[in-house]
Amino acid sequence: MRGFRPITCFLLATPMAMGVYSSSMRTAFGQELPNIPIQDAPETFTDASTDGNIEVMTRGPIHEAFASPINAGGGDPLAVPNQPPEPIEEVPPDVKPEDESAVWIGGYWAWDDDRNDFNWVSGVWRVPPPGKTWVAGYWTEAPGGYSWVSGFWAAADQEQVAYYPQPPESLEQGPTSEPPSPDDVWISGCWMWSESGYAWRPGYWAAGRPNWIWTSASYYWSPRGWVFRDGYWDYQLARRGLLFAPVHFRGNYYRRPGFHYTPSVVWNARYLPFALFLRPSYGHYYYGDYYASSYDRLGFYP
Repeated sequence: MRGFRPITCFLLATPMAMGVYSSSMRTAFGQELPNIPIQDAPETFTDASTDGNIEVMTRGPIHEAFASPINAGGGDPLAVPNQPPEPIEEVPPDVKPEDESAVWIGGYWAWDDDRNDFNWVSGVWRVPPPGKTWVAGYWTEAPGGYSWVSGFWAAADQEQVAYYPQPPESLEQGPTSEPPSPDDVWISGCWMWSESGYAWRPGYWAAGRPNWIWTSASYYWSPRGWVFRDGYWDYQLARRGLLFAPVHFRGNYYRRPGFHYTPSVVWNARYLPFALFLRPSYGHYYYGDYYASSYDRLGFYP
């Protein structure tokens, strides 16, 4: 690894993607964090689509900009056999969160093992984590088919993305001592790259923040190398915005000339933890009934 030079590329960020904040609270790390109201699903957006060619799903992958699992760097990405379709034209719904900093993050195709076909993960209205901007994921050709390159929340002032060798397996085993305070949270350890290679950064206790969630540092696979994203504070699920249900288009319905799709059915984020599954090889959380043993063999974990 000593001869490896990280590759960098430029990030494109818009003022809309960065968000603007006003009222705030201070974290243990000196960040200013805004107070965001809980976002309830609007009553006018709870009916399923009346279009018989669009199936609104009651389970499926959660848009990774809304919630994405931590990847310590191990394991190969999932390869699916079919090439994904071109992204559809998605029109954001008029109903949005009360917070003016909420931004629309578009949807994308996701592979469905049961159907042996792609579903559309609807876009989301998302209140960005403080100081973060979204870098969208994408499909790429890979050995065995096509693999998903995960999106991630990058620092809003970050102009380049660095690519590193695959990190070793994580050494994280949880807290090594009792918390100094009942409100403290454990910040997981992770591998950090330097000129001499990877070095382990041990975990530690830090002051927790009521109504906030610490998102640990993570690595993301890409064809050019692994991307490191450091840890950050994020909103509770109910304060992140509006999460719309994924859909399945029957046949080639979405290929019609002039076709566009507007999400209309909201998943209530308050209930996500009660049926939440993790699929590390795909880098996604899933919501719904994935308890059958067949899903265990596919790499789903409750």
